Amino acid sequence: MVFDVKEGEKYRIRKIKTQGLINIDEDDLVDSIETRPFSWWKSWLLGSGKLDPEMLQVDKARIKQYLLDHGYVESFVGEPVVEKKNGDITLTFPVTEGRQYKVGSISIIGDSSVKLGEKKDELKSE
Repeated sequence: MVFDVKEGEKYRIRKIKTQGLINIDEDDLVDSIETRPFSWWKSWLLGSGKLDPEMLQVDKARIKQYLLDHGYVESFVGEPVVEKKNGDITLTFPVTEGRQYKVGSISIIGDSSVKLGEKKDELKSE
């Protein structure tokens, strides 16, 4: 049995961007994902710049979480768009932020033996 394997063109991720952001900084959002553009020394050492379909789904979830963490409860992250040209890949994540929500007030009710002031200090809001 003989297998004749012909490899296709080798592609490298050169640019990662978003489409549809209004208020969120694109650089901050892209920094929150695992996939990275190709860099000769990082790619050799860490394997960055390679397209991994499973990691794209993880990145999509990370973007959604980033938006949720910043109050965009109604946000939507579409399937990543992969554009191949001249051996380079541009990766685009379509994003709709939706309305931003902010916490107005927090009330703690229940166990009267717990001091309210101590528990409020433990709560963290960004």
